[in-house]
Amino acid sequence: MICLVGDIHYDPLHPVAGRTAGPSDDAALAACLRSLEDRVSAVVLLGDVFDAYVEYRHLVPKGPVRTLGLLASWTHRGVPVHVAVGNHDPWHRDWFERELGFSIHRRATTLAVGGTRLHVAHGDAEEHGSMRFKDRVLRAHWAHRLWTAVLPGDLGQGLAARVSRGMRRHELETRTVEALRTAAARALADGADVVAYGHSHVAERLELAGGTYVNPGLWPMTRTLGVIERAETRLVRWNGAALEAVAG
Repeated sequence: MICLVGDIHYDPLHPVAGRTAGPSDDAALAACLRSLEDRVSAVVLLGDVFDAYVEYRHLVPKGPVRTLGLLASWTHRGVPVHVAVGNHDPWHRDWFERELGFSIHRRATTLAVGGTRLHVAHGDAEEHGSMRFKDRVLRAHWAHRLWTAVLPGDLGQGLAARVSRGMRRHELETRTVEALRTAAARALADGADVVAYGHSHVAERLELAGGTYVNPGLWPMTRTLGVIERAETRLVRWNGAALEAVAG
């Protein structure tokens, strides 16, 4: 089973009820993943794991430690964990890779996992047809280095979190949903079997020409995951004790 996790937007200090994750959402996700432990062959986190993330040379932000610790134990026994960098958490150095054993993907990529050609990205570039100038700057090595060189840890992370809170989506943006569907259709036409995006915060699974598009949605609000098992892609919801199928 390949497990697809959408936007977590972890922010322990400023969670927004039903929208942005705090410790209880981390605990729920860890419990959900632990229930799949004997079945999972790979995990993909589809970006915005943090609501804001600035990794310093010697410091990393407070994060969803239950989920990250569990996944780190999985990579230790050979289960690959892939992370598609999001527009809220682009400033990674090497901690996820060096300490947790995750693979970081800063651009859209197609993974060959379990016999499936799985095309993954956060979805912010796909929303606009290409990466916007401000997003290219945010992902630039020099911008991250300049920020961390000029601003000390608490100030740098705090300012990033404040900016990130201003970027939060509070309403469904139909154009974003449609743009991601269009981008998924193109990726399927280019040879992918399954396309997985986050970013829109809308959980959906669609059969398109050439394959399947899945978006797990916003974890704190929907409690939904995408799973690929025996060549079938499904949406499932964690009800607090077990997974249940989601229609569509």
